[in-house]
Amino acid sequence: MTTVRRLFVAETQEKVDEAVMRLARVGIETVKGFLKNGISAWIDAGFETAKIEQISVEKMNQLLSRNDDLQFVDVRRSGEYETGHAPRTMNLTLSDLEKLVLNLDSSRPTYVICQGGYRSSVGTSILEQKGFREIYNVSGGTGAWLKAGLETQKT
Repeated sequence: MTTVRRLFVAETQEKVDEAVMRLARVGIETVKGFLKNGISAWIDAGFETAKIEQISVEKMNQLLSRNDDLQFVDVRRSGEYETGHAPRTMNLTLSDLEKLVLNLDSSRPTYVICQGGYRSSVGTSILEQKGFREIYNVSGGTGAWLKAGLETQKT
């Protein structure tokens, strides 16, 4: 049996508490601790770090207009997704993402969006742990998408 470990780095105890609360809200309730001495302690211990690229909503919109075959995942809850989402997204809720990852092709570039960027950051780390190597977090999420006046769809 493989043990899954997730790491988040925070500047203060207050930020740690906020992260734990937000993770619990999306169904991740197994936080055991946090890294006290920053990411350098993680690297010094010999663990890998993945660089998840950030992409703006404007750049993502440009990619959508030029490419018909993007793997674009919205990790919000279905009720949020149904009220409005970026075009051509696939709704795989964050709380179910580990189980639903088989619906995706790990060899393809994968773009992840949520409402504000927090859940998509968690989603990209789950995908990275599952073997995805080219992963992009859509900065600002659907909130930024709407604010930029970009096209949305309703389900």
